[in-house]
Amino acid sequence: MKETIQQTKERIKQSINHQAKWRKSARESFDFRIGRQYTDDEEAALEEAQRPAIVFNRTGPVIDAIIGHHINNQNDIKVIPRNIQSDASAQIYTQAIGWVDDECDAADEITQAFEDCIICGVGVTEIYLTYDENPDGDIISAAHVPCLEMGWDHNAKRRNLLDARWVYRKKTWGRKEAEERWPKLKEIATNSHSLWLDDEDSAEPHDAANAWRYENKSSNNGLSGAPDEVTIIQYQWWEHTKIYRIADPQSGKIIELDPRRFERIKPSLDMNGVPYIEQMKKVWYQRFIAGDEILEENKLPVDGFTFHFMTGKRDAIRRLWLGIVEGMKDPQRWSNKFFAEIQDFMSANRRGGAFAELDAFQNPRAAEEQWNDHGALILLNPGGLGKIQERNAVNYPSGLDRLMQIAISAIPDTSGINLEMMGLVDRAQPGVVERSRKQSAVTILAPFFRALAKYQRTRATQALEFIRKYISDDRMIRILDENDAQYIQMIRDDDSVEYDIIIEDAPLSPNRKDETFAVLMNLLPQLAQMGMGIPPSLPKYLPLPKSLVDEWIASEQNKQPSPEDQARLMRAQAESQLMAAKTQGEMAGAQLDIAKSDEAIKRGARMEAAIETDRIKA
Repeated sequence: MKETIQQTKERIKQSINHQAKWRKSARESFDFRIGRQYTDDEEAALEEAQRPAIVFNRTGPVIDAIIGHHINNQNDIKVIPRNIQSDASAQIYTQAIGWVDDECDAADEITQAFEDCIICGVGVTEIYLTYDENPDGDIISAAHVPCLEMGWDHNAKRRNLLDARWVYRKKTWGRKEAEERWPKLKEIATNSHSLWLDDEDSAEPHDAANAWRYENKSSNNGLSGAPDEVTIIQYQWWEHTKIYRIADPQSGKIIELDPRRFERIKPSLDMNGVPYIEQMKKVWYQRFIAGDEILEENKLPVDGFTFHFMTGKRDAIRRLWLGIVEGMKDPQRWSNKFFAEIQDFMSANRRGGAFAELDAFQNPRAAEEQWNDHGALILLNPGGLGKIQERNAVNYPSGLDRLMQIAISAIPDTSGINLEMMGLVDRAQPGVVERSRKQSAVTILAPFFRALAKYQRTRATQALEFIRKYISDDRMIRILDENDAQYIQMIRDDDSVEYDIIIEDAPLSPNRKDETFAVLMNLLPQLAQMGMGIPPSLPKYLPLPKSLVDEWIASEQNKQPSPEDQARLMRAQAESQLMAAKTQGEMAGAQLDIAKSDEAIKRGARMEAAIETDRIKA
C-alpha cells in the first residue's frame, strides 16, 4: 500500500521541526564563510554608535584551503567486474562514467556540494535523465542542490544518510515553468490549504512598504509569497514490496516477479516442479506535491534515491550534522569584537578629554567635536583658559591584545586546519616538518573525505545503472586513450552481470604528481647505478604541462634506437639466449643424472631380489 499524501505531509512537518535549529545554524555558517559575521542587532547598535562593523574574515581562507586540497586530490572511479569474462565491458563502463561526468561538469558540482558539507555538515547532489538538449537523453550524473532546500528522515543515523527511509526537496519554481510541466497546477482550487508556507524557510520577512505588489496568498493557492512563483515538494521514499524469485529452467538465470504475475504462472510452476522463493524488496517511489495536491507520482528510474548526500560531523544527541564552521564561530566573533574595542578605545581616548566650566567656551558643542582635532581653532571666552583642566588619557587595558591573539589562534585550533595547510607559515622550517603538519591537518579532516569517498561510490553505482539502462543504445561516446581521445559504441551487455565500484586516488592529480616527482628525484640516480632504465610512462607523473608531456611521450614512441643501442640490445639478447641454453643444458644433465640414479636403484633392487630368491631355494 503506497504512502498517502497525509502521511507525507506529517513526515515533512516532523522533519521541519527537527531540523529547524540546524537550518538556522547552517544559514549563519554560510554567512560566516563570506564574512557576514554580525547579527542585525549588532550591526544596528554599531551604526547607532557610529562605529564600523570591522570584520577580518579568517574563516573563509580555512574553507578555501580545504576545497583547494580536495580539487588537487581528485579520486578515480573504476568499475570492476565480478567475473573475468566481463573485464572489457568494465573498462568501457569506467570510461563511460568519466565521459558522463565530463559532459555535465560533475567535478565542479561535487566540489560545491563538498563545500556545503564542510561549512554546515550536509552536501547534496542529484542525478537524473534530461531530454532538454538531446532527444535520446543525457545523464546529469551530479547536479548541486542547495542543502537548505533539502529535508530528510530525522531517524537516519548512518553517514551520508544511507539508512534514510525518505528525503525531500522544497524548490521554488517559476509559475509558468511549473504549469508547463504540470498543467494540473492551473486547476488547483485557490482556497486549497498549503503546508509549505508555515515553516522557518520563508525567504524574506514581510515588506509592508511594498505589500501592494503582492496578491493575497489565497489568490495563488498559498504556494509562494509571490504571484509568479510556486513551491513544489519533490518527495522520494521507499517501501518493502513482496517479490518472487524463480530460476528459469531454460536460461538458468534468476528472474523476479511481482505477486500479480506470479499468481498467474504459479500453477504451471508447481506442475513442473520449478523452485521459487518469496522475498521482500525495496522499491523506490517519487511524487511531486503542490499544497495538498499530488502533481506527479511514479517509480524512480533506478534503485535508490536520486539525491545523494555527504555528511560531516554528527551530533548524536540532536541527530544532526555539523561542519567545521560551527566551532570557528565564537573565536571569529571574539577576534572581531576585541579588534573593534581596541580600535574604538584608541580613537576615543587619544587626548583624554577635559573638565571645563560652563562659560569657558564660546561654542561648547563645537569644542567637544574638535577637541581631538590637532589643527582645530577652539574659541574661548575671556578668562576661559583658566577654567579648563585637561583629563589624563585612560591607560590602554593590559591584556586586551593578548585576548584578541588567543581568539585569532583559536580559529585554526578549533577547525584543525593549521597554517601549513593554508600556506600562511611565515617562518623557515624543514620540508619534512611542513609535510608532516599538512598531513596532520588532512588526518583531522579524514571523516569528511571518508564521507566524500562513500558518496562517490554510491553516486557512481547509480550512474552506472543509468548508463546501462538509458545510454547503452548503440550511441557513440568519447573515451580517453593513453594520449588521445576516441569514440566507441555503447552496446547493452547482459543485465545479470554485476560490477563493483572502486574509488581510489587519482595518480595524475597535482598533489600526487608533486609527491611522485619528489620520490623519483631520489630514486632515479640509484636506479641508474643499478643499470635499470627509465620507465616510458615517467613523463605522465611529472608536474609538467599536458601538451609537453604528450609531445615527450610521442617522441619517445617514434624514436629510432641508435646503432650503439641496437648493438647493445643484440648483445643482451645473445647473452640471454646463451644463459637460457646453458640453463637448459644444466637441466638436461640433471635429469640424466636423476635417470641414471633411478636405474641404479632399480638394478640394485633386482639384484637383492635375486639373491633373496636363491637363498630361499637353498
